[in-house]
Amino acid sequence: MAQRPLTHLFSLLILSVLISFNAYAEKLVMVAEVKDWQQGAAIPLWCHARALHKFHITSHSEAQLKWIKPNGSYVEQGEVIALQDAYYLSKQKELLELDLQTAKLTYQLEQSEYQRLQNLSRAHTSEQQLMLRANKVKAAQLAKHRLESQISVATHKLEKLSHTAPISGQIIQIDAQPGQFLSQGELLAIIEPQQAQELSCDMPMHAYQAIGGSQGLKYAMFNAEGLSAMHFLRGSKISSEDKQVVNFVLGYDMSAEVGLLVGESIKVDVSMEQDSLTQIPHDALQIDSSNQFVWRLTNSAHVERIKAEVVFHLRDQVVVRSALQVGEKVVTVGKQGLTEQDLVKVSEWNSGTLTQARWETDQL
Repeated sequence: MAQRPLTHLFSLLILSVLISFNAYAEKLVMVAEVKDWQQGAAIPLWCHARALHKFHITSHSEAQLKWIKPNGSYVEQGEVIALQDAYYLSKQKELLELDLQTAKLTYQLEQSEYQRLQNLSRAHTSEQQLMLRANKVKAAQLAKHRLESQISVATHKLEKLSHTAPISGQIIQIDAQPGQFLSQGELLAIIEPQQAQELSCDMPMHAYQAIGGSQGLKYAMFNAEGLSAMHFLRGSKISSEDKQVVNFVLGYDMSAEVGLLVGESIKVDVSMEQDSLTQIPHDALQIDSSNQFVWRLTNSAHVERIKAEVVFHLRDQVVVRSALQVGEKVVTVGKQGLTEQDLVKVSEWNSGTLTQARWETDQL
């Protein structure tokens, strides 16, 4: 009979543990609803076409400028735009060619003499004499190669006395005049390509913020009549502090059909891809060492971990690309310590106005 109270006490203890376990099986959390992202409407912008680089035409040698096309001229690729006098350079090349002929004769002579010594018996010649003669052959050969290289350079410079346009475009600057004696590397003219390679766009600050800043531009879609494969290249800097305008640069596929001229204006529509984009509170986002994720509440009051790629931030909200659907619930408070398929209970304080600090204080 004495054992019954002990057995009863033990049963009560086990029951108490089970009750405590069930009490803590449900973790108390606060949740928020996943919202649709409504800022994907196209934003119209006016962009202007521009060249990636301007081409500088420079002198390859010291020579007098005979003539040059005037500033403002339109030129085609391969067209001669300037010509330098060839007299001094051609005479220099002739002298080098004469020296080369002499060097070739010297090389042949040294080779013959070396061969003659090799054919003699060792009683009539020594290893030292052969070595000295071999060195003379090598020196004669190097002298010949040196002159051949100098002639090659002179030939190239003679060809470059006739300056041709590397691209089709307009001469926008002239830095030399006919009769002027130019030095090597001196600038003659600058050509701006006729066909543009990129677009420079200005976006009002309010539109830039609405689309998500520079991060949003990277994920945005760009469309313009006649252009294909438009994409963000670089930029996102304020080009006008007074007007609060942000400048960025777009690229597009070049083709024979696309003929944008430098300076030409074109309308571009900027939009965000809507697929898989939703808006959630910043508090719902959790970050570990390598991933960004949220805890989604299932119909059975369990949570599951969902990977979420942040597209950009909007004050206390974030726009994410994920498997989340509009109307689903994500955990905003009580995320710490959650594991996959944990059973949770939504707090009665889940009004959306209670701060995390106040909520945690009420749990004490």
